[in-house]
Amino acid sequence: MNIKEFLLPVALALLVVAVFNYFLPSREPARGAQEDVSGKMYEVKREPELAVPLNWKITLPDREKQQVQPVAVKTSYGELAFDPLTATLDRFVLTYAGKTTTILDEQLTQHTMFLLAGADAVSGYLFKGQRDTEQAVLVEFECVQPEVAITKIFAVYKQFPRIDLTISVRAVVNQITTSNKLRLFYVAPHVDSGKNGQFMAFVNERTGLKIYRNPDEVDLRTWHSLTIFGAADKCFVFAMIKDSNAFIHRAAFNRITEGKNDLVVQLESNEIAKSGTWTLSFYVGPKQLSLLSAVDNRLEEVLDYGFLSPISKAMLKILNFFYGYIKNYGLAIILFTLLLQLLLLPLSLRGQQSMEKNAELQRKIQYLKQKYHNDPERFRVEQAELIKTHGVGGLFGGCVLFLVQIPVFFALNRLLSSCFELRSERFLWIPDLEAHDPWYILPILMALTILLRSYDAKKPFNKQLPMYALALFLGAMMSGVSAGLVLFFLTAAVVNVAQNYLTKFIRK
Repeated sequence: MNIKEFLLPVALALLVVAVFNYFLPSREPARGAQEDVSGKMYEVKREPELAVPLNWKITLPDREKQQVQPVAVKTSYGELAFDPLTATLDRFVLTYAGKTTTILDEQLTQHTMFLLAGADAVSGYLFKGQRDTEQAVLVEFECVQPEVAITKIFAVYKQFPRIDLTISVRAVVNQITTSNKLRLFYVAPHVDSGKNGQFMAFVNERTGLKIYRNPDEVDLRTWHSLTIFGAADKCFVFAMIKDSNAFIHRAAFNRITEGKNDLVVQLESNEIAKSGTWTLSFYVGPKQLSLLSAVDNRLEEVLDYGFLSPISKAMLKILNFFYGYIKNYGLAIILFTLLLQLLLLPLSLRGQQSMEKNAELQRKIQYLKQKYHNDPERFRVEQAELIKTHGVGGLFGGCVLFLVQIPVFFALNRLLSSCFELRSERFLWIPDLEAHDPWYILPILMALTILLRSYDAKKPFNKQLPMYALALFLGAMMSGVSAGLVLFFLTAAVVNVAQNYLTKFIRK
């Protein structure tokens, strides 16, 4: 490989990366900027004079004096537990592929899921009963106050992580004499929002979801006219997805701990001056395409696969298809790679033939150069005739196949870097295919495979230095990406080496 053949793919790769970054969504406006999102949006400290900032203070009942047992609900995807005293979801253990993950567990005392408060205190609730329907498990709680009685009924769906919360307010005596607002709280997931985690807050707008990736951009901002409102980390999503009876007046995020992604969401109701019933729907579960689509297809946008989303989703469906039979995502990635290489085989064989043709042409040109080294004019004539007779095939072999695989690389990188299905998925010595290889064995094998593929004993060492440098560079680059992605490239490289040796053996 001469220096031109080495630099051309690198230049093309840099060009594609530049184009890719150009089409990425632009960064969100700086904190304090004004924009039209879902009606009105403004910072709490800059609200109009008549708009009062949201009240975040809550007084909880004395839990020590009232020892109560949690209300457990089992579904096909996990187990949930409700606290009868506050009528909140305090614990959620998700079960997937035989593994369990606690995505909610009495988070930060006051900020449990679905805490309902008035102007200040949260009065104690009583558990009224639990019953099954065909689609959901209904859990009912009631709180009786001097003037009103508040009923909360949770409908926990059995087949997918959707929870409908029905809130009923009725006058205890004759009528409600004092208008008031209710405040409903839920937290943002932060199971994977640590040092290397991801944060995402989202709210509806006219063309889809408006996504924010920095907690500072949403902290203490208020939104109106909501149809979807929530947050996500790397693998989980907590979101309000439906407000059936116009319960919500406005909503906001509030950071609990400075410097962390542990946000709490408040949905403030409209003024309640008479008895009424409202139903809100929520998604509380993993960033899994099949579940997100089953609950609300708008939530597919939180997967954030970018403009190559159709390719990423198609890949995910193929991986899940293979996983359904072999029950291991490492093997599923290998089978997917073999399938892709099989589809690209005609293009790969043609490219290999073109490269061999170009190599043969270069050998003949070198022969002519030596033969006519004293006659440059004759050399140019013979070289032109040689190229006219045999043609040039190196460009096809060196670039076209490379360019075809670029969208696959970006789409697969987006998919495997935030794929819930790969979370804690073991493969051989790798404890988590979503994380990088802890022993760096896959990146080393990747570099060695590239060297094996390009090594030519007939060429001098200095002629092969560019390929050695490329192998080391790719090995170092792959050491920091997900093990699943490295496994894909390693399998593809091994297949290419085997294909080259098999082709040479057949021709002999």
